[in-house]
Amino acid sequence: MVVHRSGAMSFGVQTQSSATEQLKAGASLAAWLLVAASTAGCQDPPPPTTEGAATASASVAEPSASATGSAQLAAPSVTPSAHSAKGALRPAEPCLDLVKSTVEEQQKELGLRPGNHAHGVHVSTLAPWKTIRARGFVYAFAAAAYGATANRDFLANWQMMKRCGLPRGAYHFVVPGKDGGYQASVFLKALGSDVGELPPIIDLERPVECKSSCCDVSCAQWIAVTESWIRTVEQATGRVPLIYTVEPFWNECMCGTRRFAKHALWLGAWPKFDFPKRLAFGGWPQWAFYHYLGNRRFAGGVIDIDMFAGDEAAFRRFVESSAKR
Repeated sequence: MVVHRSGAMSFGVQTQSSATEQLKAGASLAAWLLVAASTAGCQDPPPPTTEGAATASASVAEPSASATGSAQLAAPSVTPSAHSAKGALRPAEPCLDLVKSTVEEQQKELGLRPGNHAHGVHVSTLAPWKTIRARGFVYAFAAAAYGATANRDFLANWQMMKRCGLPRGAYHFVVPGKDGGYQASVFLKALGSDVGELPPIIDLERPVECKSSCCDVSCAQWIAVTESWIRTVEQATGRVPLIYTVEPFWNECMCGTRRFAKHALWLGAWPKFDFPKRLAFGGWPQWAFYHYLGNRRFAGGVIDIDMFAGDEAAFRRFVESSAKR
């Protein structure tokens, strides 16, 4: 993934409520995360199977978008994949790298922030999963779609992440101008019946093709697309989605709305890389995940690096609570 001019994640395709009550200011991070998560609920890649994600060539009938992008589309019902009581996956096949690399490339220093935070990665292209696991990363996110286009590498990544025992989350970079429910149907088709161990993620930031910061789209339209996507995915998966965003985009293009504060936040560190302990936007008291290193060329692939707002024990509790419907 690349840190582009709008701040956060770019995408690897060929073309480029009954809501939870407001938490008190003194509530602990662990309590907030549990509430947010449980409110719902050197090898070539293996050939795709019929289980799981669809490729970029998959077609989904697109409805005509309304002025606000709020039309609904019936979504398939999907069921979370199985995992152990401790949240660890049980891979039945060997864990492999999906890209080739040298030993020197595998040993490259990545500049991780020191401390007890559980670290993970996110990717939009094929990745060296065996090497990623060996370097101590304990979870991963993979791009499933950009707008109405499925990511061509998602299935291979998704299956190998599972084989490597990494709790997985799928994210979708949504765009304005297309109905949120329709975009969600593309995302759900990519997931198939295997929705992963972490909540699904909606990625809200400036699309790379936009010339203006909000794509000349009003806050009301951005909010409508977001609500439609979240409603469709939550109904289909039983999970409360995570939200990925950067503060300037949220304040300008979402007009700083606080209506999504029940959703755990994955914060992109742009334009500041200050690891904030408290937040002052969107109604969020804290972030759950923090994206602080981007576009790292590593072991033949490109990864972005994230950390969780807690140690590995706290992260395992988050995984367990995320799987509850």
